[in-house]
Amino acid sequence: MNIATEPGQHRLFLALLPDASTRRALLRLRSRAITFGVSEDLQGTGWIAPENWHITLAFLGACSVEERQTLSELGPGLFEDFQGVRLTTQAMQGFPEAKQPERIWAVTFAPLAGEDTEHGASPGSWRGHLLSFSDIAELVQDRHEFSPHITMARSRQPMSWPQRNFAIQCHFDRIALLESINDRREGRIYQSLSVAGASL
Repeated sequence: MNIATEPGQHRLFLALLPDASTRRALLRLRSRAITFGVSEDLQGTGWIAPENWHITLAFLGACSVEERQTLSELGPGLFEDFQGVRLTTQAMQGFPEAKQPERIWAVTFAPLAGEDTEHGASPGSWRGHLLSFSDIAELVQDRHEFSPHITMARSRQPMSWPQRNFAIQCHFDRIALLESINDRREGRIYQSLSVAGASL
């Protein structure tokens, strides 16, 4: 496998992972969007494989081997209280990618009515819980306002993607520390370094 990664650097992020029924529902949603005028190949856009769908809680950027090891060891303790998160989809839409010169097509989620007192109750509260640990907070590179979404496709070419509103109940049953690896043949690969959840 030909990996395009700088030696000694690891691109890590924290994410929520959907359960199998949610992935099936979003696959049906994507198929419906194609019937609304989105080309199935999206003019060279890369579809994200369903097994790679996730909600990013925090992007940690390029970490050293030592930082990667430390975070991998911290993971089980940080995630042990996670019992899953339920969200309702709001829309499928295209918008500019904040970190790279491309556009993404994503499923966004409806704003939450409020935060529960338990840190495992919502993506925002789990993000806050994880970022309260200095080993993680010092590495966070994405300081944009947290906006839960699942990226469905990416394109480096200007495109006009339709926005469609849908309300689908989604369950995220696992939380994970993932590594993003660029493979010249397979694109982005997400390797799980630590994962926990209600279904495990």
